[in-house]
Amino acid sequence: MIAHKVFVGVALVYCPLITFCSFLVFCGTMMYPGSSMNNQSYLLLSLSAADFLMGSFSIPMYILTYLPYTRENIFKNKYACLTWFASAEMAAASSIGSLLCISVDRYVAVVFPLHYHTLVTEERCITVLVLLWTVVIVVAFVPMLGWNTYDPQLYPLTHRCSFYRTLPHSYIVWVSFGSVSFIVVSCALMYAHILSISYRQMKLSERRASLVPTQNRQLKMRIYSVKITSLLVIIFIVLWLPIVFTAPLKYYQLFSPKVFEILQVVTQLFYFSNSLVNAPIYSMLRSEYREVYKVMLLTVPCRWKSILRDLYRTNHASVYYPTEPRLTTASSPVDYSVETLAPEKFQSISKERASKIQILNARNSILKKSVTLISKQSGKESHECRTNGTWV
Repeated sequence: MIAHKVFVGVALVYCPLITFCSFLVFCGTMMYPGSSMNNQSYLLLSLSAADFLMGSFSIPMYILTYLPYTRENIFKNKYACLTWFASAEMAAASSIGSLLCISVDRYVAVVFPLHYHTLVTEERCITVLVLLWTVVIVVAFVPMLGWNTYDPQLYPLTHRCSFYRTLPHSYIVWVSFGSVSFIVVSCALMYAHILSISYRQMKLSERRASLVPTQNRQLKMRIYSVKITSLLVIIFIVLWLPIVFTAPLKYYQLFSPKVFEILQVVTQLFYFSNSLVNAPIYSMLRSEYREVYKVMLLTVPCRWKSILRDLYRTNHASVYYPTEPRLTTASSPVDYSVETLAPEKFQSISKERASKIQILNARNSILKKSVTLISKQSGKESHECRTNGTWV
């Protein structure tokens, strides 16, 4: 069938792209020192892991079931057939579950900004993600434990291993379509409220031109973060709506089998596309992460950890160089021997930043000399005071 050939061709392109992009995002989030392990990092790791599962496990199983050479063998084997269903359920459920967690996190941050850090703690975030993946794995593999209607004597083979015939009706309606529909509608409602609040805040900031620059900058960063996650969820809704509307039509037999097969292929490619854009959109729209992935793409994987550490030091050079000398006495000297960053290490990253590091090195040297002079002077004054028997 032509639709199957088109599906296999597109899926063969999707598979390596989704796997590589999600692996890149996962490694970048784990290795880059700037991405501290906070709630957003945990959510991004969960999302990239779900998409990696889609590209490395679920889509290859779909490809095997659409190839004529392996299709018959999978349909004839009960556990191979149920593994195909489990891969689809696990990858899709973990992906949309992670997106739901991201939506709830952003909703609390925008609607209850003063209570965000008390409501969404790191422990609660980790607990929710662990529960999410536990439920996803259990739900995906429950049919393999006996909750299925697989009949080895049934012909044709497409009826024997069919998502709508092999799995129970209640499982499909409530566990699959019901949960997906609930998540899509919930995300749409939450982000409609989030966008309305962000719009009001943006208008308010434009009217208050006398805002403190720091407050104005924080407000703009929060609105920008909302725009990123809003774009992510809007794409998620657009790409998942087709399968939400078309999948239940199988039970009403409104279309012929061939037409429904074409609709099924198109909607499957749509929600595969969601895994292709999830993690890149959520991370690459942030300027610092764009540079992280650019460096990772131009470097061999064995050097990722060291080059990302050097990149972080370059971006946050002020952390390693004190901007003001601290007054000390000779009796309590302070060690100002900070790590000197060699600019030649970063020529491949940014020549402009290398020149900034040279300036900071020179400033640091001047500050060391100033502190030494101040320490000597204060030590000399204290000695004179002790000699005269007086203290200032």
